[in-house]
Amino acid sequence: MTKLMILAGIFTAIAYQPAYAVPYGQYMEYGAAYRQDGGAVRYRSAGEGRYVRIPPAQREDRRYSRVAQPAIAAQPVNTLRPYLGVDAGTTDIGYSGSQEKYFLKDRAMFVGGVAGLRIGRNWGVEVFYQTSNTAKKTADDEWRTEGDYTAYGVDALGFLPLNDQLELVAAAGVGKYEFDVKLKYSDGIHEFSGSDDNVGYRFGAGAQYNITNHWALRGMVRYVVLDSEYIDDMLEFSLGMRYTF
Repeated sequence: MTKLMILAGIFTAIAYQPAYAVPYGQYMEYGAAYRQDGGAVRYRSAGEGRYVRIPPAQREDRRYSRVAQPAIAAQPVNTLRPYLGVDAGTTDIGYSGSQEKYFLKDRAMFVGGVAGLRIGRNWGVEVFYQTSNTAKKTADDEWRTEGDYTAYGVDALGFLPLNDQLELVAAAGVGKYEFDVKLKYSDGIHEFSGSDDNVGYRFGAGAQYNITNHWALRGMVRYVVLDSEYIDDMLEFSLGMRYTF
């Protein structure tokens, strides 16, 4: 419950972010907007998005103050920007029964990919796919077990910018989790296998560092609740890259 309350608070803060962003490279003089092209060539706003060049003789009598140039240009609040990404991380698996805990390894590594759409400054949606390595474990020096899983689904995201480059991320989504398990006895004759497919409800929080207007580094922690007879939940830690077009 505490984790869900924290995530709800992040989403609320994101929802109340102001939509206004200062345009990049803009100049101000007594409330009028100016822009600059090619060094010292300045233009004065003539209304309706038009600019008039200021003659050199008039520039000496005018005082200009430039809005601080951000490391990354601010994006308009109504833009739609698609992106692709890759992730890698670890998963801690919480088994529901004592036999599963005894025979199966409770940690796995995974890699995955995403395709998403950034909606303005504060919202986004992405589809994901991830697959784990084969986690192996030996029990009683006789039973050898192997387990892996794949998952795919969709997440809704909220972004809370802290400055031009760093922003907090909250996520909530749903996915399909497919588990495969094999048990082999040391005699090489007895072998068992099985699978378990479940719906998982995902809740996550993390941070994203925007290196440029296109490249970003994202770290996330996700809590997954599974509708499964054998697995209660999963805790994922991931680190990945995003490329925004």
